[in-house]
Amino acid sequence: MNQLDPELKRLIGWARPHETAASDPPPIGFVVRVAARGREELLATEPAWGHRLRWGFAWVSLLIAAGGVVYWNGQRQPSNNAYNFAPAYFAAAKNITP
Repeated sequence: MNQLDPELKRLIGWARPHETAASDPPPIGFVVRVAARGREELLATEPAWGHRLRWGFAWVSLLIAAGGVVYWNGQRQPSNNAYNFAPAYFAAAKNITP
């Protein structure tokens, strides 16, 4: 079997991945600064109408939800108008009929 050249053995040894020690996490102040700068850059590149459009959709969805609550509440409670004969019908059906 052929022997490898010592120079080639040395290069293969260097090419092997070595375990690296886990580095400490960056300080929290640095992380907050980087995140804030990234957010500022994102807001600077965003069109002005995007912010208004998001708020508009938020208000429309809030109005739809409020309308749904009002509708659901109206369906849940019986109406007390003069043309609702259901209570009288049920009272007559229970008391008059055998």
